[in-house]
Amino acid sequence: MDYLEQLKKYNNLYLTIIMRYKEYIEENENVYMAELPRLITPEDSPIVAAVEGIKSNFNPYSFEANIEAAEKEAYSYVVKNICSLEMPIQFWQLPRDAIMNGAGDAFDRACVLCSMLVCLGDLSSRILVMANESERKVIVYSEANSRITAFDFDHGIKTFKAFEEMKDYFALKSSNEPSIYEFNDKLFRNIE
Repeated sequence: MDYLEQLKKYNNLYLTIIMRYKEYIEENENVYMAELPRLITPEDSPIVAAVEGIKSNFNPYSFEANIEAAEKEAYSYVVKNICSLEMPIQFWQLPRDAIMNGAGDAFDRACVLCSMLVCLGDLSSRILVMANESERKVIVYSEANSRITAFDFDHGIKTFKAFEEMKDYFALKSSNEPSIYEFNDKLFRNIE
């Protein structure tokens, strides 16, 4: 049996085990809403290393002069280095895990990006989550100079004049009333 065939069998075996214990894993992977800020880790070494790589592109790095370009580079880093992968079970990854695995769902990728933006010095950066029973939208955004920059892994980077304008733009398609909340490493806030 060649290596590729062996790897496929290995992956199938892992999938069988994971699916067998899916309910147990999901039941024990609880993170309460108020605990979500612990998923933003701007001081963790993989985040710091990625941000130092971005800052090295500016000579010298200045928050005021370079934050906009640095944030775009952080977004590109996540897009290029962490592939979007929806698993058959729901579980939490810390940003360091998503970087190490090179994969994560929209929530994992947003946690990496938000961690990087905070590490770059943008303390206004937050993750906005809009969810109901059938769909979920996860956006990272920051506020500066009377505008909001939204980083969306489905539609790219967009700028808005007001929070409500951004919220309406990314509104869920379903008519079910969504739960809307935001967080970063320092706060959690229910919006609706």
